[in-house]
Amino acid sequence: MKSEYDLYGARRKEDEEKWLKLVNYYLDSLESGRKIKLKDAAEASGYTPNSASNQLKKIRREINKNKLVLTRDGKFIEPSEKIT
Repeated sequence: MKSEYDLYGARRKEDEEKWLKLVNYYLDSLESGRKIKLKDAAEASGYTPNSASNQLKKIRREINKNKLVLTRDGKFIEPSEKIT
């Protein structure tokens, strides 16, 4: 398995920016103990509510199923790797 990969599959710079905004919203919510609200996630990232929902599902699946760690730069890494 790859040690690091992108989930967003961005073809355009705007897609990458939306992904990073969603990742930061997700991580900020976890750190502050706030509940993740789909409407707020969509507004924060620029995704439609349906797209934001799909992206959040992908994030949760990677974390729970593959036991990966999400970093602020939008990458998933193995927990044993050093996080900078």
